[in-house]
Amino acid sequence: MTGDVIPGADGARQVRWSRAGSGKSSGARVICFNLTEQKVVWLVAVYARAWHANMLSGEIKMVV
Repeated sequence: MTGDVIPGADGARQVRWSRAGSGKSSGARVICFNLTEQKVVWLVAVYARAWHANMLSGEIKMVV
């Protein structure tokens, strides 16, 4: 699975996508969690960076 591992979020990963007219830093964020043994990927959150700063690892752990 691609994306950067989020420290303290039990292996959840963040993928950054650019939006039209802006770069990755102000684009969208996708938070995913991979259950390897079950071969399942959970989509935890999708949000625009302009609407919400980075999710905290504690917020992600509550969902996962």
